[in-house]
Amino acid sequence: MMRYCFSHLQQVKVGVEAEVHGKLPEEIRETTGVYVPFESPQPAQIMTIGGDGLLLYVSTLFQKSCPPILPIAGGSLGFLTPHSKSSALSTLLSTSPSPTSPPTKLTLRMRLFVRITSPTSPPFTFNVLNECSLHRTSDYLTSLNLSVNSSPFAPVQADGIIFATPTGSTAYSMAAGSSVVHPGVAGIVVQPICPHVLSFRGMVFPDYAVIEVTTNNNRGGVEVAFDGRERRVLEEGERLEVRMSKYPVATVCNEGDTDDWVRGLSECFGFNRRKLQGED
Repeated sequence: MMRYCFSHLQQVKVGVEAEVHGKLPEEIRETTGVYVPFESPQPAQIMTIGGDGLLLYVSTLFQKSCPPILPIAGGSLGFLTPHSKSSALSTLLSTSPSPTSPPTKLTLRMRLFVRITSPTSPPFTFNVLNECSLHRTSDYLTSLNLSVNSSPFAPVQADGIIFATPTGSTAYSMAAGSSVVHPGVAGIVVQPICPHVLSFRGMVFPDYAVIEVTTNNNRGGVEVAFDGRERRVLEEGERLEVRMSKYPVATVCNEGDTDDWVRGLSECFGFNRRKLQGED
């Protein structure tokens, strides 16, 4: 694919990460740039060949505005990667900017902006595409206080709690028991992890909600994970704030945002399949 780009798309500049650059054949390596996250100029488009995890990784490299991502399936699951390797080249050509090209169908995926404030250190911020999760680091339950738009909402005693985007509602949040949410729905999914009460169920808050979490004299530690990659400990006295990010991520559709989503639920997760009598 890269050879084709160099021979037929002379106006396109291709950049890869340093680790990948060192593995390229010499004739390609000489004409390929090295993309350095947070330092190189912003690319016009990104193509990933891998699984859902690679798409999440790429989104973390762009903590503000993120170029459209063309996700090619090459991993184990592929719920977020609807394009096949066999059609990758034709899809790339059809999405390349051109006055004669038809409009590219995109799924605009909401991200969450997470900020941790501390009385002793500068604020820590991160934009997540899937989820921000808090979980215990010891045998003791986490003890947290939850507030919404500055109003006290509920104490939380559980193994942890997940704040997910609609995109992330089919990941860790779904495994913990939440409903799945279409990526076109702007909302924040709040899903407890093994709560120590029967009445605490998953909820979906509107996109304008601001959710705050503080610790409540925990006997053990509380760790915060951002899309399962970046991690840090939430100390006593610190405050975690979750709200909708102003920097969404756009991914290139195969058929359309709803068609891709419905097909992914069926093919990747076997959604609501039930074997009937008489079926082989």
